[in-house]
Amino acid sequence: MSQAASHLLHTLYNSALDAVFPPRCAGCQMWSKELFCPLCQPLLKPIQPPFCALCGHPFDPLAHSASVCAECRDNRYHQAPAFKILRSVYEFEEPVREAVHRLKYGDKIALAQPLARLLHNYLRQPPVQDAPKLPPIPHDQLALLIPVPLHPWRHYRRGYNQSTLLARALGQLMQVPVGEILRRTRHTTPQVELSAKNRMENVRGAFALDEAMVKKLTPGGGPMLLLDDVCTTGSTLRECAGVLKKFGFKEVYALTLARQL
Repeated sequence: MSQAASHLLHTLYNSALDAVFPPRCAGCQMWSKELFCPLCQPLLKPIQPPFCALCGHPFDPLAHSASVCAECRDNRYHQAPAFKILRSVYEFEEPVREAVHRLKYGDKIALAQPLARLLHNYLRQPPVQDAPKLPPIPHDQLALLIPVPLHPWRHYRRGYNQSTLLARALGQLMQVPVGEILRRTRHTTPQVELSAKNRMENVRGAFALDEAMVKKLTPGGGPMLLLDDVCTTGSTLRECAGVLKKFGFKEVYALTLARQL
């Protein structure tokens, strides 16, 4: 079969699928060829500088002259985060919130691929931050993508880990392997249900390295990227990065699709 004929059959097949199963907007679920329809696209809120050089939390430059926020500064109350950089693409508002909920709770696992493309585009073209001169996540040097794990019971109830789905889809786009080298050692209350004060304590000691999986993967010494769907306070990602750093992984970065502000 010629290339032209193959392309025509592929086009006809996709058109037939669209006729039977019309593609829908991930936000409002109206018919849309794009991930977000023209009505939802203007509602997207990309997280732009100025933000903390480490955790990426936005701040008012008129009220905050330092480049690193108070939560990321090493002091007697807490250590600086173990990750080198944490970034999030969008604010956790509609329509991104609905898209995440549909992936996470609605069994719409097909959304993982287009949502991963948003992560991929962000890594290739992050927002410019003039001060400080902080290099972006080195997307072209990553050795491994690491999804934040679910507790086995929650994984069993849901049937999948949405962060793993995102990591696998992103790994295909970037040609970077995915390693589920972290595991949850105990069940925790969902972070969204807790106050900011209790979230760090909730996940303290809740993660461990799966050493058998590490040996099986034999990851190189390059940068690692932690992946999760939503960042609330960053406590989960801090804890995961701390476990990785404790076992010798020096360059740990973190990325989420959305962030609760």
